[in-house]
Amino acid sequence: IMLTVRRYAWHLVGTAGNWFLFDIVFYANSLFNAEVTSIIQVGPGGLKSDMLRTLIIVLIMLPGYFVGVALINKLGRKNVQIQGYANMILWFSICGFFFPYMKANAPALFLIVYGLTFFFSNFGANLTTYVIPGEIYPTQAKATLHGMSAACGKMGAFLGSIAMPYVTGHPATTKGLQNAFFVCAGLAAAGLVLTIFLTPRYGPNDLIPEKDETVGFAPLFFQRKTTQKYWADKDGEVSSSDDESEAAEDSEARGSD
Repeated sequence: IMLTVRRYAWHLVGTAGNWFLFDIVFYANSLFNAEVTSIIQVGPGGLKSDMLRTLIIVLIMLPGYFVGVALINKLGRKNVQIQGYANMILWFSICGFFFPYMKANAPALFLIVYGLTFFFSNFGANLTTYVIPGEIYPTQAKATLHGMSAACGKMGAFLGSIAMPYVTGHPATTKGLQNAFFVCAGLAAAGLVLTIFLTPRYGPNDLIPEKDETVGFAPLFFQRKTTQKYWADKDGEVSSSDDESEAAEDSEARGSD
């Protein structure tokens, strides 16, 4: 297992790092969600209004899962994660820059823009951070490496829950919420960089196992040449072994003659 972990070390940085960063954003948002959505007045007030505002966010975010499931094979896992992060950067940045204006003049529009951050979370890293480590790691280390990635996600959720109130203020202020949106955009940007450099681009054929593997090695872009050399050396070893076996058989045949 340790040899496998060593071989997939950079992949683990990618899957664990992305899960960590994404969960900071996703779970931190749940803390100031009520303060953000309270800018729009719906329903009779009180708990019922809170439920209606939450329902609006859910109705915007939930289709992201279905779109993600429908397109993940067509677009590819890495592309889904990249566009998800890119859209999170865009919509969180818009929230950060225009929150005071939209709060005063277009609260319904702001709620839709804010809801899109959740939509592209689901049609993005919330889907792929689970799927990718479940596919790229070989059987003998899959539970270990997937579990380590998931554990980093839980650490991110914990860190976001602890740290975000210090960003938004308690109670949350307009300036604090703006800062929180910019922090979320920055974390999404960090996730985008991790995805570009430390997430493999692969399809079903790339995961077809080679020789003694349980799943094909999906190299990162900087590993492609070394991976090709690795399997070339493997083929050379097998070819050399076959030649030696054939030579030994010929020698035995001559001896018996």
